[in-house]
Parts: sequence; structure tokens; C-alpha cells
Amino acid sequence: WCTPMSVNDEEYRRLVEEAGLPPEAQPSAGFFGKGAEHEVDRALAAAAAGDDAAYAAAVARAVERLHALGLDGKTGNDIQARRAAEVAAGTAEPLKIGVLISGSGNVAQYACEKATQLGAKVLSLSDSNGSIIDEDGIDAEKLAFVQELKNVRRGRIREYAEKFTSAKYYEGKRPWQLVKTDVAMPCATQNELELDDAKALVAGGCMCVCEGANMPTTLEATEYLQNAKVLFSPGKASNAGGVATSGLEMSQNAMRLSWSAKEVDEKLHGIMVNIHNAARTAAAEFGEPDNYVMGANIAGFRKVADAMIDLGI
Repeated sequence: WCTPMSVNDEEYRRLVEEAGLPPEAQPSAGFFGKGAEHEVDRALAAAAAGDDAAYAAAVARAVERLHALGLDGKTGNDIQARRAAEVAAGTAEPLKIGVLISGSGNVAQYACEKATQLGAKVLSLSDSNGSIIDEDGIDAEKLAFVQELKNVRRGRIREYAEKFTSAKYYEGKRPWQLVKTDVAMPCATQNELELDDAKALVAGGCMCVCEGANMPTTLEATEYLQNAKVLFSPGKASNAGGVATSGLEMSQNAMRLSWSAKEVDEKLHGIMVNIHNAARTAAAEFGEPDNYVMGANIAGFRKVADAMIDLGI
């Protein structure tokens, strides 16, 4: 959820001041709460167009987002450093970010685990029969039940709602239109997030969609999310961690080493940061720094092309 700003700090602050936004709307690069930056962008556009109502609404949403995430004008780097220390020490307060996850297999389970570790509140899981919504959040204890349910007993997700009274089961439903969220992570199957789902997410204030499954978002939904300035991470980038971890396993075997889970997670984190940076840098080079679909396609193509050239092809 941390991405560099589309303009430099000095220019961004100047634009914010010209638009008359409050100090809370002046974060620095890499701050938590990209949704706030997008609301600032909308406010600037509304101010330029003379649309007072749209401007006021965008300012209110930006300030609300920033306050909800605990920014209140503090620098993004300070927030991230403190957050990392708090998470490591186990004293981190919830980020007040809601996350909808579809699926309940490996990808969904580990997405849920990592989001919860970072302090977010995971609100949903699903399977081919339906979805559960737990507005109290799916914590480590509840996730352990899901892992036993799915990995050992091969049961259905509706049993979660039978076990935990805080949850409600929706037969035949996907989670995207059931409750508002800040982040959506489709981790179940292809074409599971359609245009109507994307519209519901945007209407509910979703600021980021991160694909965990292979091509889970339809083309129409992807374009709608991008046009609405929702951060969209394509699966070719955001679910590359599985293949990357297989590569780490091969490296361990080749070097006769045995890394701990913590070491593997740290190495994987570095790989994912590099993937993010490569995609964003490539997109920025072509004039669309927040277009991760474009950036991932270009960066991926270049990587393959460079490898072929190195091999003399």
C-alpha cells in the first residue's frame, strides 16, 4: 500500500497549497494512504474546473482518509519506520484498512495472514459456493480454523459462519458487492471481478485492487478501476511471489543451504519491492507512473528481451 508520489514533494505541496487544502493533505513520498493522494488529485482537478461542490467533497474524503490512517500531516517515511518497528514489536495498532479477499486456498490464506500481520482487517473469504463476511476481522485464530477446514478437512467456507457468530455467509455470492472496503484482493479464479463489482468497489471508496489469482479481473473492470484512479496491481506482478519462492527453494538446494522462514520472507519482500519499482519506473518512463498494468507489461517484456539478447538470439 506504499507507493511513490506521481510528482515531487515540492511541486505536490505547491499544488496542495494553491488548491487551499489543509496541512493534513500534504504527505511525502511513500506515505500510507494512496487513496488520500487520489482524493487530493481529484480536488485539484475540481478546483481547476471551478466545481466547488466536487472540490469540497474531495477535500473531505482526503482528510477523512488521512485521519483514518493516522497520518495527520506526519511524513510518510516517519510513519513507515514507526509502523515497521511496531509490527516487529507486536505493538502495532490496526491501520483501520479493510481488506476483501476472495478464495480460501493457499494464495488467499497467506494474503490474509500477511494483511493481518501488517495491521489491516480482513473482512472476507470465499469458495465456489459462496462468501463469508466477518466485520470483526479474520484474525490469526480464525485463519487457523480456515486452514484446518480447507487444507485438512476439505470443507466449505460456510462452516466458518457456523463456527464464528461474527460472520455471515452469502450463498452464491462473491464478496465485492457485500461490504465496503479499502483494498480488494481477488485470489480465487479468473474473471471473478467484473464491471459491476468494480463499480461497487469504487462507490465504496476502494483505493487499491491487488490481483492474487491469474487474471481474476475482467478487462472492462480493469479499465474502469484505472479510470477511477484506483491503484491496480496486475497478477503478473503481485502474484509473482509464488514463482519467486520456488526460485529461492532452488537456490537453497543448489547452495546446500537451509534458510529459516523469516529469511525466506525477507528475501521475498526484497523481490516484491524490486518488482514494484521496476513496474512503476517503466510506467513512469512512458508518462503513466501509476499504471502498474502498463509498467508490469513493459518491465516483463524488457526482462525477457534482454535475456534473449544476452544469449545472442
